Amino acid sequence: LPHNGAVITLLGIAGLTHTQSNRDIFAIIEKHRLMIEGFSHEELVKGKFMDKVTSLDQALENIHDGATIMLGGFAGVGAPLKTIDKLVEIGVKDLTVIAVVNAYPGQDFGIALLFKSHLVKKLITSHSGTCQIALDQYANGEIEIEYFPMGTFIEKIRARGAGLGGVLTATGLGTLVEEGKEKLTVQGKEYLLELPLRADYAFIKGYRGDKYGNI
Repeated sequence: LPHNGAVITLLGIAGLTHTQSNRDIFAIIEKHRLMIEGFSHEELVKGKFMDKVTSLDQALENIHDGATIMLGGFAGVGAPLKTIDKLVEIGVKDLTVIAVVNAYPGQDFGIALLFKSHLVKKLITSHSGTCQIALDQYANGEIEIEYFPMGTFIEKIRARGAGLGGVLTATGLGTLVEEGKEKLTVQGKEYLLELPLRADYAFIKGYRGDKYGNI
């Protein structure tokens, strides 16, 4: 946090000093923000205001056939493995999966299990070459794969979260990436308009969570 007047004043009101940890500082700032929004001290102490803790079964109970899901991780590293296993167990199908990179090269691990169980109809990604099962299904016409450059992929997700109508990028101009996309000229330079990328559900892996929803 910057040591400006507003922050120092807020820390003083909260009873904190600048020598305390960022975790303590952010926690107390969040508490005061919620109190300003009308939550009582008792509700905050009891954790009733926004308890995000739930079971895996409860988290997945509303996922339906044809849903679009985002999965965290990179080539299997950091993937929400228990969630993926549960999706396979449930058997929800015709999924659109958004993942920056496909599964680790091993075919019985991570996202690969969704393809192995034939639960995916479309993959939106930056790279799928690490999962032979997905490549075979694509070659056989069983699934669709849509590619975006990795930086563009991330910006499309960020745009959705920020409520933006899209992002402009010069990446992909003059290549297959530009096919079917609107082009805009800004200050004499041409850009592709990339629309936000949304999902019905998003899953990430974390070591620890709290009732605030922090992972």
